[in-house]
Amino acid sequence: MIDAEDAEQLQWNLIHSHACGVGEPFPEVVSRAMVLLRANALLKGFSGVRPVVIERLIDLLNAHIHPVIPQQGSLGASGDLAPLSHLALVLMGEGEVFYKGERMEAIVALSKEGILPVTLKAKEGLALINGTQAMTGMGLVNYIEAEQLAHQTEAIASLTLEGLRGIEDAFDPDVHLARGYRQQTEVAERISRMISGSQLITKQGELRVQDAYSLRCIPQVHGASWQTLDYVKEKLEIEMNAATDNPLIFDDGEKVISGGTSMASR
Repeated sequence: MIDAEDAEQLQWNLIHSHACGVGEPFPEVVSRAMVLLRANALLKGFSGVRPVVIERLIDLLNAHIHPVIPQQGSLGASGDLAPLSHLALVLMGEGEVFYKGERMEAIVALSKEGILPVTLKAKEGLALINGTQAMTGMGLVNYIEAEQLAHQTEAIASLTLEGLRGIEDAFDPDVHLARGYRQQTEVAERISRMISGSQLITKQGELRVQDAYSLRCIPQVHGASWQTLDYVKEKLEIEMNAATDNPLIFDDGEKVISGGTSMASR
């Protein structure tokens, strides 16, 4: 048992004992994503923190103050304890941050923006670090880049069709509806829009009966990639909006349950 008067010291000890990451820091965009996702998780109201803790996280976002968070040292699926501890240090006025293109002591950046450090109360230290926001933030940034790349491949495919005078009939919606894969049908629709009106695109029998697989099977190949991306997106959306703390607090503090919520299900 921890005496009530030792609660604040316990939170201090918890953050400092786990802020032991090493290696290069996460990119600023990932650090920013971690702050945003942690605020969103605490906003669910199941973690037992005061509003001021969430407000300070939002203050960091608004001021573009991004914690310096080492990439190595996380337990990952069992909770990103080490990375999130480096994030929590900044709320306490400790650690380092990226601010206006410079790496500096957190207290300097906070002072410049008039943001007061927070003294963590009972449960708040644990609530800040017991989650999956490091791997979710990195996963989210990677997904966005992969999605952009997937759209670019379709634009490139459309240009390739024009360059090789491809046959548009292979993208007829009836062909893909007959197969039944939603993503395949959607790729065919997007390709059809991009090549619509092109004077280089041909029709079946005009120059040849059919194109090579690499052209006429673009929807099938790209559609399979989109199936994977859609699966990842679904899991990220769930994780982004999940309460990832342990224990969780319900019924205005009347019910406290220790489970495995900080474990990632994927």
